[in-house]
Amino acid sequence: MVNDLTVTKEQEWWSNTQLAALQHMGVQDAPNADLAVFLHQCKRTGLDPFSRQVYMIGRKNKVKQWQNGQQVDVWETKWTIQTAIDGFRLIARRAADHNREKFAEPETLWCGEDGVWHDVWLGAGHPSAAKVVVERGDGVFTAVALFNEYCGTRYDKTLRKQVPNSMWASKPAVMLAKCAEALALRKAFPQDLSGLYMADEMDAVEEVQATVVEEPQEKKPEWTAPSEGVLMASETDLNKLHETKNQWLAVFASASERDFNNEMRRIVGRRDVNGNNITLTECETATQALQAQIIKQRTQTDDGQKAETQKEAPNEQAD
Repeated sequence: MVNDLTVTKEQEWWSNTQLAALQHMGVQDAPNADLAVFLHQCKRTGLDPFSRQVYMIGRKNKVKQWQNGQQVDVWETKWTIQTAIDGFRLIARRAADHNREKFAEPETLWCGEDGVWHDVWLGAGHPSAAKVVVERGDGVFTAVALFNEYCGTRYDKTLRKQVPNSMWASKPAVMLAKCAEALALRKAFPQDLSGLYMADEMDAVEEVQATVVEEPQEKKPEWTAPSEGVLMASETDLNKLHETKNQWLAVFASASERDFNNEMRRIVGRRDVNGNNITLTECETATQALQAQIIKQRTQTDDGQKAETQKEAPNEQAD
């Protein structure tokens, strides 16, 4: 059954309804290039982003950049497309059925520090590694995941160190097996699963970065709170501004997310403006100014097309 949120094989870009839904799912700051890759993965895998079968998550990364002749640390957001292990299994099953290939139930084994593999983990502590074997057609694909490399952690203030988070502490064998299975399935189905990661595989990366990202937040310039009595933009106002933003980026095709943010700052006259501190007046002013730019750009485009048509008309009559 097709509805306004259904992703089709024929569509080349997200519809306004889909973009609005994606913004509520936490990807409102994602650049168009990453959204394009996300759409491609949804079409390629057949997974539904609006049913949470596949989703995109942004994580902060510190990179080196040159500014005014000096190399400085800059925090950038890296967007990763993820799914659950059920999504991996669904894609693998569809691919095998489509090609009429053998696809056996993956075999899972665990081992401790002694290196002895077991088909069930009954140890008191966590396993040191998990191994999964996948059979596809005539091929056999094996992958091993080490606990120390994939375990998701959290910072324990009492112990003053990183410790396994709740899921990895309570179900270490299950979590490690899922990571190993994802590795093995990617080996067996590279054309269908390349570039796609499972959320549990990223636990270690996410937790480490989350503890580091907190520090530079204190160094950000503080914004001046509006005077008492000043109305802040409502959710309805922000939704209208977001819709205008999508239209602006579509009309100015060569513009980037950064270009839009710079234009917003120019219109409002405040460098630290964002969705959490924008006032009602600023939001309305920005929306109206951006809509005026959109209308002007569309008019210029239409006039240019009409001029081209008029130039071609005499030539056609002469022929």
